[in-house]
Amino acid sequence: MRRVRAGQASLVSRLSFNPADSTASIGSTLVGSPLYQAGLDREDVLRKIDGQRLSSAKAVQELLAAHKPGDVVPVEYRTRGGIRTAQVTLAEDPTLEVVTNETAQKPVTKAMKKFRADWLSGKAK
Repeated sequence: MRRVRAGQASLVSRLSFNPADSTASIGSTLVGSPLYQAGLDREDVLRKIDGQRLSSAKAVQELLAAHKPGDVVPVEYRTRGGIRTAQVTLAEDPTLEVVTNETAQKPVTKAMKKFRADWLSGKAK
């Protein structure tokens, strides 16, 4: 396994974009994620990140690409108590992908090749 976007800054949260008003609703916040640590919660609505409106998912990706993990950005959001701003420390994107050793340019032993062949033929034990 390896990181899909190693070194890419992330909010580590699922967002639902609202194109009508250029906002994004937080679907959930994972314990320990940047938004959780900054005090945001499920159903809060992000209005701005680093002073920029959230026109689309692509715009947010481009905004985050201009930063690195560990950068602190102001996030303006609407919560049950009104509009607030929090300082959010971006994290590295945690998304993982499964790749073969060949793709990862790692060695493949004879035992690994045999296991793979047996697995694919239904003979693995």
